[in-house]
Amino acid sequence: MTKKRSGQQLEKPQFDFRVTETIHEETDNTELETEIECPSCQNTMDLYSVSESPYYSCDHCKFYLYT
Repeated sequence: MTKKRSGQQLEKPQFDFRVTETIHEETDNTELETEIECPSCQNTMDLYSVSESPYYSCDHCKFYLYT
């Protein structure tokens, strides 16, 4: 689509939208590791609260990672 304005022809901007698909798999709490490497400080993170809402915690840098 083009429009004329003051004798000039203006082009409609073209946008390129790309759709990506993200697949989320359900996490089985029995498959979680009890210890993982902390992405912040590379120390060991421990798994806590396995029954309700599991998360990893690093005692060294206080980084939390929720699953």
